[in-house]
Amino acid sequence: MLSKYDLLIIGATFTGMGAAFAKKENTLVVERCSLIGYEFIDCFNPGYGYGCTLLTGFAKNFADELTAAKLLTKEGITNIAATAPILYSLVKDSSIPVMLNTDVAEVTHNGVEFSVKIFNSQGFSEIRADMILDTRSCNVVSKTINAVLNSDKPDFSCFTNSGSVSYICCPLTGSTILKLCVDKNDDFPVARKKLHGFWEKRKGILKEWTISSVANCFDYNCRPAVSEKDGAILLPSCAYRNPLEALQAGINSISRMEK
Repeated sequence: MLSKYDLLIIGATFTGMGAAFAKKENTLVVERCSLIGYEFIDCFNPGYGYGCTLLTGFAKNFADELTAAKLLTKEGITNIAATAPILYSLVKDSSIPVMLNTDVAEVTHNGVEFSVKIFNSQGFSEIRADMILDTRSCNVVSKTINAVLNSDKPDFSCFTNSGSVSYICCPLTGSTILKLCVDKNDDFPVARKKLHGFWEKRKGILKEWTISSVANCFDYNCRPAVSEKDGAILLPSCAYRNPLEALQAGINSISRMEK
């Protein structure tokens, strides 16, 4: 691993990977967890508004791969969980270094470059970077905990959005995604307890559905504005409507940086 990079990307999000593929040379991606693209894939957020963004470079290639694998329809319906192997394969085949299970412990800026202390299984180490792009969640407006629902005889007409609960029907998989809005300060155990409490009280035809899986991270709704903090550029990936739009936002951010 180098000790000095042109660009350090914090968060192996779709926006982060879009930026990494656009920049490539002398770029490092660090991610606190062991997942890539988790802000859509692992929180069970299939997104919406597909086809509304002009895609270029890696974003277009990824979209073409999904369409060829029948994981994304022309109507914008996607099987979000099944997109992971394609994303991972593309990242693996690239030359972009991605450090998973690596936390950013401290960032300082001397007016010329950043000094970043990171921590992982090998202990603490320090790297330097000319620029930092932070694609983690920030400026959070709201968040949900999501779960996948399945039924032997799926009837999508039984789902009605109301209050803190909304549903996304997924015809490609025959399942439905339940989104329960929780307090911004709720941690994951509290959110899961609220989810299971809601589900235990369900009535009517909903009793024919079961929870088959609960997301392992929150689905955040963030304000999409580009901002700066202590010299670093903040570009939260979860602020975008779908993974392809987030990828393109990362690509566009590099174009702006290099002007």
